[in-house]
Amino acid sequence: MIRIRTFFASMTGRVFVILALGMGAAALIAVAVTDAKSQRDFERQIVERAVDRLQAYVQFLDAVPGNLRQIFLTTNGPGIHVQSATAKGASPDPTFQAAVRQRGGLLQNVDAENADFVMCFPEIRNLASDDIRRALASEEFRKALARASVTAQGNRRPPNLVNMIPPVCRLISAKLSDGTPLKFSMDTGWVQRERGRLVNPAFLIMLALAIAVLAYVVAPGIVRTPMSEISATYRGGIEAVNAMLAMGAMVEPIEVARLIAFLAAGTVPNLTGGTIDVNGASHIR
Repeated sequence: MIRIRTFFASMTGRVFVILALGMGAAALIAVAVTDAKSQRDFERQIVERAVDRLQAYVQFLDAVPGNLRQIFLTTNGPGIHVQSATAKGASPDPTFQAAVRQRGGLLQNVDAENADFVMCFPEIRNLASDDIRRALASEEFRKALARASVTAQGNRRPPNLVNMIPPVCRLISAKLSDGTPLKFSMDTGWVQRERGRLVNPAFLIMLALAIAVLAYVVAPGIVRTPMSEISATYRGGIEAVNAMLAMGAMVEPIEVARLIAFLAAGTVPNLTGGTIDVNGASHIR
């Protein structure tokens, strides 16, 4: 315990703590930024998959002869329900709309809006009261879905945090190549994405070990700088200070710079971390 206390009281120990805290903070920030970017990419992929479904469905209906098209529209597709021409969406969905328009072709003039969940789950009309239907269509319900996080084990979170992308119901307005108008709702179900812990004890331990093994501490002696020259005037001048040193001279800044450049170059892969003295043997007196 005394040796550990002595180590952290020394300059080497302080530099180690600074390096550990700095690299740890940088690593945590990098993990947080990477996780946020990964989340955005994951949500974008969900949108792209929904656009793929929409494109495949519209192209399929466009290729089907008119006499058979009505049959397919009546039976609907997976997660798709035909709506009346007067059906209206609840709010704009600019992200999905932009992704659809980028596809071009039959999707060039498609309009997409967020819709009430009743459109995607029409059986609710028969099972739910007017109050429940209004609650399902409310903004509070959408926010509750966004906050929800469920697993097969119930409400407990597993060791790895689970991020649930809530379902979305959209109202699609399209027009086929022969001019036939279409209006239908399309839903996307729950999507689960596992997220790693931001602070992992094993990661922090490995980081500390890496710093201990690979980090270098350059410990210069009295370096000849304007500040040390001013300090030397209170000790009888530079010559008097040099006479006190084993090598007879202060350390020149270029010597420290060359050592740091050598360590940073990594030209000796098997050279591991440690404290390197550049003090002209000042510890020998």
